[in-house]
Amino acid sequence: MKNKKNVCRWRVLGYALPLILIVLSQSMQAKDMKDSIFISAQARDVQTIDVKLKRQISSSRAQKVQITPQLAIRSLAVVDHRLQLSVEPLDVARTYHVTLADDAVVLDVDSLLNDFYSDKELGCTWDATQTTFRLFAPRAKNVWLFIFSNVMDESGAPHRLHRDRDGVWELSLPGHYFGSHYAYCVDAPPDRQGDVSPDKLFADPYSRAVATKNDYLHRGKTLILDTTRYDWQGDAPLGFKTEDLIIYECHVRDLTAHPSSGVPSQLAGSYRGLIQRGQVGGIEHIKSLGVNAVEFLPVHDFGNIEIPYGEPVGGLVNTWNPYARNHWGYMTSYFFAPESYYAGAGTLTANHYSGADGRQVDDFKDVVKALHREGVAVILDVVYNHVAQYDQNAFKNIDTQYYFHLNADGTLRSNSGCGNDFRTDRPMARRLIVDSVKYWLQEYHVDGFRFDLATMIDWQT
Repeated sequence: MKNKKNVCRWRVLGYALPLILIVLSQSMQAKDMKDSIFISAQARDVQTIDVKLKRQISSSRAQKVQITPQLAIRSLAVVDHRLQLSVEPLDVARTYHVTLADDAVVLDVDSLLNDFYSDKELGCTWDATQTTFRLFAPRAKNVWLFIFSNVMDESGAPHRLHRDRDGVWELSLPGHYFGSHYAYCVDAPPDRQGDVSPDKLFADPYSRAVATKNDYLHRGKTLILDTTRYDWQGDAPLGFKTEDLIIYECHVRDLTAHPSSGVPSQLAGSYRGLIQRGQVGGIEHIKSLGVNAVEFLPVHDFGNIEIPYGEPVGGLVNTWNPYARNHWGYMTSYFFAPESYYAGAGTLTANHYSGADGRQVDDFKDVVKALHREGVAVILDVVYNHVAQYDQNAFKNIDTQYYFHLNADGTLRSNSGCGNDFRTDRPMARRLIVDSVKYWLQEYHVDGFRFDLATMIDWQT
């Protein structure tokens, strides 16, 4: 804080960034907020604000109420311990304060975020002549797309997207970009955690295939991949009745990772290793059990690597996992992309990328097709109640307030015990979950799902 000009600054990735949202007076900075007259200020709609006060104030004093950044107040009424304000249309991408002299309260616009909804197809799509990119980010100020001809490139070709009235940013480019990678950069409103930065690149939350860098940040780039050419050879979901299922819960990697499985070392722990014939492990082991369904622990792309053991990172110290590995997969990063570490070329070599060529997509389809031929249904363990906690996560970089339940102080709520709770009740978060489930049914022919911590998912979803 600079005392002369009272300009608030954050330090993000080594750069001091000015917050232009509000400038506080010296007296407001020093004021003990416990003495504030305000209890809360909430936007009922884009032109109506309700303010709760600790005590009633006179009409003449109420006329001194202002909103910063400047927002015209068209009318104001005092009703007991409340103020009712009619204002010019507010912008949900801005952070407003209701002020009275040297007192202030943040305007809560949370309920307005539920008004944003779009049926447009999100992610990367294409037709005969062009490729279209769409990202839902209703409070973003700007969204940039970077296209990389090589996954190892540090910089890509920048393109600025344009926002529609429903909060979807989009851009269509002529031609096709198959084999290229892309990432987004969002200039988002600063949330109260301070983890949003316009310098962070992240993969599309609708990625169908993603290349991720092997460190705990799990930095990703979306691979543009045509998945329509796979030959299912007449395969379809098996359609068992629930009461007829005999389910074996298992982990893709663990089925063949140990040498006792008999699977060749270069395929051990992989999708392809799982369907090797004539071996002890994998599909032969599943057949020997007499089951008619497998439930795979999570295979959505997840953060394999946790923060280093015993080293402080972002206010946390890993005291629970000396291996610094997330093995079971319950830290999902991308809900449409299969885990790339289990692909034939999967690796956890530091700073290398997994999934750059997209083979994980066909590899997992091969698993489903092979199991179906043996009369074994495929059920996926899916985790929609929270997301990966330590990675450079798309949802946290797009809008923490939209996608997560927050505590009163603005920090992430964690009733899940996993560091964050995903807001499944948000209309576009709900749509994403439904889109994901439908995608795995249609694109991968899976037979069903087991929903992790299902009681944390709202009933409407």
